Amino acid sequence: MITSRKLVRTATAVLLFGSFGQAGCTYIQAPADDSAGESTDGATDAVGSIGSGSDSGDSGDTGDGPGGGVDCNQSELAALDVLQTYCAGCHKPGPNPAGNFDHVTDVGRMIEEGKIVPGDAAGSSLFTRVESGQMPPPAAGAFPEDGDIEALRTWINECTQAGGPASCEPDHRIGIDGMLAAISADIGNPSNVSQENRPFIRYLTLSHLYDAGLCGDELEVYRQAVSKTMN
Repeated sequence: MITSRKLVRTATAVLLFGSFGQAGCTYIQAPADDSAGESTDGATDAVGSIGSGSDSGDSGDTGDGPGGGVDCNQSELAALDVLQTYCAGCHKPGPNPAGNFDHVTDVGRMIEEGKIVPGDAAGSSLFTRVESGQMPPPAAGAFPEDGDIEALRTWINECTQAGGPASCEPDHRIGIDGMLAAISADIGNPSNVSQENRPFIRYLTLSHLYDAGLCGDELEVYRQAVSKTMN
């Protein structure tokens, strides 16, 4: 049974691991690895501990952004889950995406292309096609329920911003080498991982999401989801 979990978090990636025989949950900043091109600029996660009795792992931030009373972190997570469940099967990166549309979870790009109009679900073709039943097509076999459509409407109306995320670095990719370098640096540091605990360490990375174009608040949604799941 895993009794402890640590998050190695930077501005660009999350590495998650658990080990035996330790108490609590500790957040630590990933070591920089200049040779792998890993940048920790903007990594603002404070070093601190969360007791093992905590059932939420929240930092106290409700995630309220442009939505005021709406928890925009949760709203975006729900909306992206709808898109991933009902749309990404045909509109994800790969050969021959339907309608040459392969970025249904790349919010910034959809805003740039006008598929999402920040604050205006009714004016967003992504939403209107789903709401009208045009998408997914009949052959899909699975269709969003009313609650799913409302989740999209609320997210676009209350939580999207013009211009998309501001903190993306379009020319910076972590890649497999960068991810493995960060893991190697972490597990090789005896102050982070003891020798006896190394066989029990497991890592979960979100670097593939960053490399796919998610960053800033978009990536933070997934960080918080992982934290809540593991805690």
